[in-house]
Amino acid sequence: MERTMHKGEIRHEVRLLLEALLIQAEQPARKQVARVHLTKRGFAWYFSGDELGLRGQVHEQLQHLALQGFLKLNWQKYEQGNLLASIDLANREIETIEALCAWLGRTPLRSQREALRLVLLEQELIGGWFDRFLEWAMMQLEEYRSPLPLSIVDVQGSRDLLRVLSAVAQLQTPMLARVLSIELFGKSKRVDELLGKVITVLRQFTTDAPLYEGDDWALLQAYNVYRPSEYIPVVGSLSLVVPSTSENSPLSPMPIPLHMDAALPSIGLSEEILRSAQITSCSAMALVTVENQTSFCELLQVRSSSVCVVYIGGFASPALIIFLRTLRRFRPDQQRCPQCGNRLQARGNHARTLQTTGGEAITLHRRYLKCP
Repeated sequence: MERTMHKGEIRHEVRLLLEALLIQAEQPARKQVARVHLTKRGFAWYFSGDELGLRGQVHEQLQHLALQGFLKLNWQKYEQGNLLASIDLANREIETIEALCAWLGRTPLRSQREALRLVLLEQELIGGWFDRFLEWAMMQLEEYRSPLPLSIVDVQGSRDLLRVLSAVAQLQTPMLARVLSIELFGKSKRVDELLGKVITVLRQFTTDAPLYEGDDWALLQAYNVYRPSEYIPVVGSLSLVVPSTSENSPLSPMPIPLHMDAALPSIGLSEEILRSAQITSCSAMALVTVENQTSFCELLQVRSSSVCVVYIGGFASPALIIFLRTLRRFRPDQQRCPQCGNRLQARGNHARTLQTTGGEAITLHRRYLKCP
């Protein structure tokens, strides 16, 4: 009586061979036979001999599938029943592929694509960039291409992403990302998990994405997705103009001037102010950025009135980098020592590269000066 093999008995090595065969078989444009060559480079475990009886068990399971008409085994010359040269898929019929996938507990690629296609068809057309994304994703599936950031493996994850994108496309008023997450999923962090993919879609399918290059949160805010403001402590003699925050405010929409005296304690500036404020004057002769909070507090005790200090907290955000670059325009080319008044001399330069959320590298340059 022929012995029946269950899914739980499949050796990991046999599963690797079958997965490699199915990857080839599920390529719609492929005309050659689906074949896996057993080489020492690709399948070193087959030739190692570290596990006693491994090769015999692999042969037994493969021969079982060959008898059922799924596989064709090609043996090396003079090594019949001992060493395999290659394994062929007996045919590329849909029934054969689906039967092997079911035996492995694997969803066929054809079924995965069809499941995602049905999810796309469920979406309600809104117009604009969201409809363009749906049309592109459907075309990718029809041409057997990857629809990233949608996933054909994680269909539920793709459904969640489409739900977030649809909600973002319909937002009319600003909303915190976590509030949106609670409204959509009843969980506060699900939208945060999908924000990277949301940004990918916005950068590819919205027309104004180039305006926010390098600043992902500025792009999200342009589509009414916000996060709690992060405040950056700044101290020094500085004057700037802050644009009006709301067009519907009963107050005057005119820009608001903000003057910081050198003797005042530090003031926290939000990312919106850092990104949009216009600096009108800065009489400080030196600009110092501090990464450590304790060092920042200690520096405030001994700071000269001619020094402007900014706490960056380790990694500067894109909005803070914009602010620092703007602030440097008001720094005199020839700085003087705050103690003796002599002109400072160059001591050296240092460059530091920061990686932003969107993957763009930003290089910060720092110049060191010394008193002669």
